[in-house]
Amino acid sequence: MGIYETIPGYDVKNVNFRPNSTSVPEFSATTANAKLSGSFNGTSSAASGTYNVTYNATSGIAEFDNQAASANYFDFGTFASTNAIGTLSTNPTWAGGGSSPYYQGVLPNTDNVNNMILYVDYDLINTASGETIHVKGAKAVVPAAYMTWKPNYAYTYLFKISDNTNGTTGTEGTSPVGLFPITFDAVTVATTDGAEVGTITTISTPAITTYQEGSVSATGITYANANGPIYITVNTDGTLATLTDKIKLYTVEAGTTEADLILTTKTKTEVTGDAALSILSTAEEKQGISFAIGTTAKFTPLAPVSPATSTTYAVQYQVSAAVLYTLEEYNTAKGTSLDATAFAALSDEEKTKTPAVYQYKIIVVGS
Repeated sequence: MGIYETIPGYDVKNVNFRPNSTSVPEFSATTANAKLSGSFNGTSSAASGTYNVTYNATSGIAEFDNQAASANYFDFGTFASTNAIGTLSTNPTWAGGGSSPYYQGVLPNTDNVNNMILYVDYDLINTASGETIHVKGAKAVVPAAYMTWKPNYAYTYLFKISDNTNGTTGTEGTSPVGLFPITFDAVTVATTDGAEVGTITTISTPAITTYQEGSVSATGITYANANGPIYITVNTDGTLATLTDKIKLYTVEAGTTEADLILTTKTKTEVTGDAALSILSTAEEKQGISFAIGTTAKFTPLAPVSPATSTTYAVQYQVSAAVLYTLEEYNTAKGTSLDATAFAALSDEEKTKTPAVYQYKIIVVGS
């Protein structure tokens, strides 16, 4: 499990992990150890359990039946963050110490139906002035679909703290939050025969998850045109959203962030043609990850156009639609006296009472 950050002008230090629940906390106190809430067969690499193992002669798969009660958190080990954490997905700060790839021994969790929750405090340190901003209660949710640990697989969970974080610099539980989402950035799955799977997920509310087979490198996640289609799902605390008429794909300028698209006016060009986004009409499965009809979209990225070495895509999901004024509301709000014909001639933008709300996920794709 690793974390990195991409906040311009700031270092991230002093990451502390908190229990998700205050009424019945999963572990006793805030800690520098990377403890994440969920449902696990054991709370650390030292944990043990009892299993019934049955060989299925039809499928040829050994089936593991956990006989012990599941733990409600997992300890990924010490997370050293008194110094600034990493700033690249290919060079994050890893939990557990030791040398790469920092894997912990775990027990299979194939029947898991619960999400995994990262809940942290951290400090933002201005690299010019030294000013410190304390961020509290930043939260990321890993969907249960990526938590069904299988025997003989290696899983890597990568989180990104971006300039779009859901932690607060004020009083927790109040609105608005101080920044905008800590991101569950990636989970990678490596089988013992060397095949690897990578997904990248923004965990805001809602969360956008992207997956591309073959995207895992020795040090992190890299999406590439040569690896084929990228799959996209959107979830709120693990519940998948129906994507029809709610999701679009754009290309944007290199270096654009999720916060740029939310807070500023950025030029974005909708993707059409061979790389256009489509919603699955037939269910698909990739190395144990199921992609369902209606809740999964996919696109096949094109090779970057020379001299560029990558293309930056932005997935846009509509969280809520725009609310338009009625004729009476419009006249009252604007101090006008339009009749029905004049009101009907206005554009939807002119009649907008409450703008639509969107969530974004940036995807950088190389060749």
